[in-house]
Amino acid sequence: MSYPESIFRHARKLMPGHLVAIRDPDAPVPDSRPYWTLEEAALKGADARVDVSDAEVVEQFDRLLAQAVRLRMEADVPLGALLSGGVDSSTVVAIMQAEATQPVRTFTIGFDQPEHDESVHAREVARYLGTNHTDLRVDGRDALSLVSRLPEMLDEPLGDPSYLPTYLVCQLARRHVTVALTGDGGDELFCGYPTFLADRGARWVQRLPRWIQNRAARAVSRLAPSSRYGSVDFLLKQFFRGLPFSPEVRTQLLLGGLAPSERSTLFSEGLRMACGDFEPYEELAAAVGQAKLAPFDRLIYQHCKFYLAGQNLVAVDRASMACGLEVRAPFLDRALVELAGRIPSELKLAGWQTKYILKRALRDLLPKAILARRKQGFGVPIGLWLRGPLRRALEERLAPERVARGGLFNPHVTTRLVTEHLMGLQDHRKILWALMMFDAWRERYLPNARWS
Repeated sequence: MSYPESIFRHARKLMPGHLVAIRDPDAPVPDSRPYWTLEEAALKGADARVDVSDAEVVEQFDRLLAQAVRLRMEADVPLGALLSGGVDSSTVVAIMQAEATQPVRTFTIGFDQPEHDESVHAREVARYLGTNHTDLRVDGRDALSLVSRLPEMLDEPLGDPSYLPTYLVCQLARRHVTVALTGDGGDELFCGYPTFLADRGARWVQRLPRWIQNRAARAVSRLAPSSRYGSVDFLLKQFFRGLPFSPEVRTQLLLGGLAPSERSTLFSEGLRMACGDFEPYEELAAAVGQAKLAPFDRLIYQHCKFYLAGQNLVAVDRASMACGLEVRAPFLDRALVELAGRIPSELKLAGWQTKYILKRALRDLLPKAILARRKQGFGVPIGLWLRGPLRRALEERLAPERVARGGLFNPHVTTRLVTEHLMGLQDHRKILWALMMFDAWRERYLPNARWS
């Protein structure tokens, strides 16, 4: 849920970059106040773009990132890094290794499905940099053993299955170190996600006649689902679902949100009445629009404010804290974030090349093959696991009578989603996992509740 609201009626979250001073424990909690805000940094960056050559931008970035990594390496306890094999974490580890006097401890999680497994790339990076590397392969049985424990780790429902490998890699790292550095933030700040490319593509497709767009959408809807991570069918279906909407809503749909019509059919009548006129996408668009940024800068701001701060960092923080591991993210160093805000968007996404200026800065740190790799992300084979080791848990948690008893969702719709997914007709992995996590949370905190 977005800041400062929480799912608990009398609990509120402290917003990022805010502080609150409590002097009287018996008095109402006073309002918080910001000491730094992303919006202010973005606006200042837009008004003070760097006016130097690309080479000078690279020099500034290199200096600030190295400084940020060195600062976060200060520790009087064992230190390591979470290494995915992607550009961002590999960059952090490369700087760490250059600063260290012995091999850095690095940790990676691999999956039983090759199309989702990045551990081979992480091993290549570790070998190239000379780190002391440990990896662990996990499968659906490991995920199944965690499902019932997730509500206590998370406190709130979190519909992101990447929490599973995040927790497992943090658990692995904690056996050897107490502090670990990560590459979190690089994709959001420097346009590393496919969603940035999708936005650029949408602006071109929307110039086509409506009948061509509609015909293409119908053709895409008939594509058979593939289990491969980042498959063309999944990306195209997500793309065309979001095409008719505003850039803010389109991005949220690409990141896994439900379209208003899908949400309406999924919600029970009682839940729709309880929501009234509340429309989360209108609230999202208003919040992003308040920043008064240029269109592409708004997209970066949205990823940072909602996807990074509201989901990714939440998952990492709660996964690491559940293991007693402290995680530090050098890319989120204040000076580095402010520099990123001053770098023009065309130096972040140059044509169809993501992270343009970042990759230029890393040419002397990492092999070309690593920099040229397609963005994979922390993809989890949750769709396959829901048809395999997690199938029983899926069918039990979303059994029609159980859904009906909860009173929040339409059991006919959830049953259709489950059936289509299990038969391989559609890929509903994101919404099914989110519904399972909500059910697990409700069972833990409100076992006897019924909404009607």
